[in-house]
Amino acid sequence: MRNASSFGAFLLLLTGMVFCSGKAGFAQECLDCHEMADLDPARPGITMAREDFDAGVHAFLSCSGCHTDVSEYPHGSVETPQCSSCHADEAEQYSSGVHGQSLQAGQVGAARCQDCHGPTHAIRSVEDAASPASRQRLPETCGGCHSNMTLMRQFRLPLSRPLESYSQSVHARALAEGRGGATCADCHGAHAIYPPTDPRANVFRFRIPETCGACHSDIRQMYGESIHGQAIESGVTAAAVCTDCHGEHAILAASDTASPVYAANVSSDSCSRCHADERLNSRYNLPADRVRSYQESYHGLAARGGSLRVANCASCHGTHNILPSSDPQSSIAPGNLGATCAQCHPGAGARFAIGPVHTLFDSSSNRAVYWIRWFYLLLIPGAVVFMVLHNLLDLIKKARLRFLAERARPRAQRMTRNERWQHLLLLVSFTVLVWTGFALRYPDAFWAQPVVAWEGQWPVRAWLHRDAAVVMLAAAALHLFYLARNAAARRRWRHFLPRAADWTEFRQRMAFNLGLRQDRPRLSDMSYVEKIEYWAGLWGTALMGITGIVLWSTDFTLRHLTNWFLDVATVLHYYEAILATLAIAIWHFYSVIFDPDHYPMQWTWITGTIDAEHWAARRYPPAQETLPPPKEDEKEEESGQE
Repeated sequence: MRNASSFGAFLLLLTGMVFCSGKAGFAQECLDCHEMADLDPARPGITMAREDFDAGVHAFLSCSGCHTDVSEYPHGSVETPQCSSCHADEAEQYSSGVHGQSLQAGQVGAARCQDCHGPTHAIRSVEDAASPASRQRLPETCGGCHSNMTLMRQFRLPLSRPLESYSQSVHARALAEGRGGATCADCHGAHAIYPPTDPRANVFRFRIPETCGACHSDIRQMYGESIHGQAIESGVTAAAVCTDCHGEHAILAASDTASPVYAANVSSDSCSRCHADERLNSRYNLPADRVRSYQESYHGLAARGGSLRVANCASCHGTHNILPSSDPQSSIAPGNLGATCAQCHPGAGARFAIGPVHTLFDSSSNRAVYWIRWFYLLLIPGAVVFMVLHNLLDLIKKARLRFLAERARPRAQRMTRNERWQHLLLLVSFTVLVWTGFALRYPDAFWAQPVVAWEGQWPVRAWLHRDAAVVMLAAAALHLFYLARNAAARRRWRHFLPRAADWTEFRQRMAFNLGLRQDRPRLSDMSYVEKIEYWAGLWGTALMGITGIVLWSTDFTLRHLTNWFLDVATVLHYYEAILATLAIAIWHFYSVIFDPDHYPMQWTWITGTIDAEHWAARRYPPAQETLPPPKEDEKEEESGQE
C-alpha cells in the first residue's frame, strides 16, 4: 500500500514537472501579480518573493501543480491546496497525532503543516539550515507554541517552557556545537506525535528506554539487562526509566552540579526519590531502610556535607547496569563486594568477607552493634542525670552562700513586690509563647515534640500558646494599671524616658570597653541598657498582641477584612517573635546573668533589692531623689496612692 502511494506521488510529481515545463508562462504570470506587496492587505499570505519560492522545495512545480482549480489568469478565489495530495503518508501520520486530532476537533491554535515547515510558498527542505523544520531550528519552532503559556493552558499541557529547559541540556549544547544532539522530533516523532499516555508515543513510559536507546545503544543494552530494565519489561510502571534519573528536557551532563546524576545529587535526588518512598517500598516489597541507612553512614553524612570523594549509590550499585545482589554479575553480589569496596579501600575483603552494608544502629541484624547501642542508650541518660544532679547541687549550694553573703551587705530596693509579680508573669508567659510558637513552625524539632505529640488527640500546643498570650496581655494591662494607680511608680517610670545623656553614656561606655577611656563611666539610674529593654518590650508586646489577635480570630478577620491582613499579621508575628527571642537571649540575659558584675545571676527579680554600695559606685543617683527608696513595698504603695 505504501509503495503504491509512493509511486502515485512520484507520478504526480512527474506530471507536475511536465506541466511546469509546458506552462512556465503561468508561473511568470502568477508572480507578476503575487510579488506585489499590496495585492490584498487582508490576505498577506498570497504575497510571495520570487527568491523565496525559487529556494523552496516546490520550485520545480508550476503554481497550478498545487492550485489545480485555477485554469485562467487572472483568477478569482482559489481553494487551499491539500498537502496530503502529494504527501499522503505524512498526512496520515499527522492526522493520527495530537496536532491533527486537535485540528480535526476544531481547536484553534493546533499546529498545521506550515506552522512547522514555514510559509506555504517558501517551504524549504528539512536539510536546509534555514528551514524551520531543520534540526538546528526545530527546537525553536516547537518552542514557538510550547512556550506560549496561553496555548499550554488551552490544550491543558502540564509542562511549561520546555524550550527553556531544553536549551540548557546537553542535547541543545551538542546541537549548537554541530555534534549532533537530539531534537524534539528524535524523542517525540515528526508527524506522528502522540501524548505520553498513548502506547504509540515514543515518550510513552515503557518506550522511553527504546527512544533514548536509538542514540545511546550501549547504555540501552546495559539498562535492558538491569533490574530496572527487567522490571519495565515486566510491566512495572514505577520502575525507573531514563527520564526519572536524567530528567526530560533539561538533561544535564553528569559533571554539571545542577544535574540529578551529579555525584553529590545521585543519592539525595535520584535514587532516594523512589527508594525512600514508603508506598513504593511496600508495594514492591523493597527494603525500607536503604536510604536512611546510607544517610546515617559515614558515606551519607560526608556526602550531605558536600564531599564528592565518598561513595554514593552509583559507586557501589552501578548506574545503568544495576543488578540485584543475588545476580552473580552484580557489583554487590557477595563474591564481588570486596572488589567493589576495594575501588576506594584497597585490600577490602582480602581476609574476611564483607558483611551487611546497609545496617542501622537500631537494627538487630548485627547483634554486637545492636547491644552496644542499647548499652549506651541506657548509659548516656544515666550519666547525664548524674552529672546534672551533681553540678546542680553544687551550683545551688554556692549560689545560696553567695546570696547570703550579698544579703549581709547593705541593700537598696530596686523592684517592688508588684513589679516582681509583673516580671514573673512576663517571664513565664514569654517562655511558653516562644516554645509553643516555634513548635508550630518547626514541629519536627526534638524540643517541639512534648507539645506537638498531642496534636493527634488534643490541640495542646494551641491551648498553651493562647493561654500564655492571655497571661502576657494581662501582665501588660497590670503594668498600665499599676502606673495609673501608683504615683511613686510613675515618678520612677519617668526615668525610662529617653534623653540626650543616654547617647553620652553609650559613647563613654564603648570608649571604656575599647580601651579608649581609663576611668569607668557611671550610668544613670535607668541607663540606655534598661531603656532599650523596656521600650523594646512594650513595642514587642503591643505588636505581638495585635497580630496574635488577628491570627486567633481568623473567621472574624476573613469576614470583615481581606486575606492580606492575615498574611501581613503572620509575617509580622513570626519575625517579631524571632527578634524578641534573640533580644532576650542576647541583650537581657547578658545584663542579668552573664555580666561578670552579676554572674551567676542578679537576684533583683526575686528579692527586689541590689547591693547598695555596688550600685552607688556604678550609677548616678536619680535626679531629685536619694538612694535607696523605701524598702517596704507596702509603705511605698501606700504613700503612692493618689
